[in-house]
Amino acid sequence: MRIRCGAWVAVLLAACGSPSPSVLVPVPDPIPSLELVLGDGSWSAEPVEDNLDTVSNNGLGYTGEIDLYEVTMPAPGRLQVSLSWEQAADYDLILAADREAIVRLAEGLTGNTLPEYLGVDVASGQTIYVIVAGWEGTPGDYLLEMALLPPGTQPFALLEAPDLSAPVPRNEPLAFTFSADLDPVQDVAARLVFLTPGYSAEGVWCIDGSRLTFHPRLPELPGDAGGLHGDARYTLQFARAADGLRSAGGEYLHEVTTLEVETGGFVDSTPDEPPRVSDVDHSTLEPWLGDAITITVLEPLDPGTTVVLLTQVGPGGQETPLPVRYTLRQQQICVGAQRARIVVEPDAPLPPAAIVRLTLPGTVRGLTGDPGAQNLLNGGQGFRVDFATP
Repeated sequence: MRIRCGAWVAVLLAACGSPSPSVLVPVPDPIPSLELVLGDGSWSAEPVEDNLDTVSNNGLGYTGEIDLYEVTMPAPGRLQVSLSWEQAADYDLILAADREAIVRLAEGLTGNTLPEYLGVDVASGQTIYVIVAGWEGTPGDYLLEMALLPPGTQPFALLEAPDLSAPVPRNEPLAFTFSADLDPVQDVAARLVFLTPGYSAEGVWCIDGSRLTFHPRLPELPGDAGGLHGDARYTLQFARAADGLRSAGGEYLHEVTTLEVETGGFVDSTPDEPPRVSDVDHSTLEPWLGDAITITVLEPLDPGTTVVLLTQVGPGGQETPLPVRYTLRQQQICVGAQRARIVVEPDAPLPPAAIVRLTLPGTVRGLTGDPGAQNLLNGGQGFRVDFATP
């Protein structure tokens, strides 16, 4: 246990070099004040971006710069204060009832470089003193955030997670529910850990109120494993404090939550329906000038079987192959069903005044790669469309 320099332990004040037995630091006059403003059911203060020029200790207390702030509560509730920084340093956060910090309400003395996060119940009109100090490490910037939640508000926490007792399909979403709405503009992927040895999970995180959903990236090339590798064990960790997720009310998670996610294979979400073409974004009534055409399929495809053929149709119906290139796109999105999109372009100028045929063979399969008719494009019939060139 390390002891902080201050009025709390009077016998140590001389060793700490304090000029007065009644104060933690020389108190500025006036003390910088922070104001809590009401918004969306909770109060919050404008984040404070400041810095400590010196960070040090003498084994008994702080000997570097110490910053002091005061804030008066506009309403009763639970005050949450966050202190975070980027540099390799051990900063500390202290909440006190008096400007001399004799009566401490909460201390975040984690003893490492992780952010500090404290909460205390407060009364309307009560003044809280916020102290930021550095024990050791590199001096530099810090961010101080503050939120006042209504009395009795449940702490921001993970309430529900998917059933992870069995392997989860590599293409199915993972949904999590929290005790409060999430801040919709935060970078979710940067605020959590989701990986297996050698690989990070790839996909899209979507926020819908208190619900957070991960949509794995789907494979788009032969041999592409997609966003989650099969038969692997991933660690998913929701960090606490400013390293983790933030609620819409400005609150962070209070505890670290670690989950183990074991992955299986791909599954067909509509096993009774084959993948089928739903749209081609170029009308057959208009001549095809050779610009890109997008074909939409109503479910993801197996990249290993996806192929596009382009031919010129002769007067007798014979077909002559034409060079073509295509790209399979089937990224997940936050809203709407899964779709595959094939972007097709001729790889050479199209022959003039000709009929060209664009074909997707019936051997193109859905994402699972299963050979059954229910998993073949249009039930094994494939798809084709003819265009005239100018």
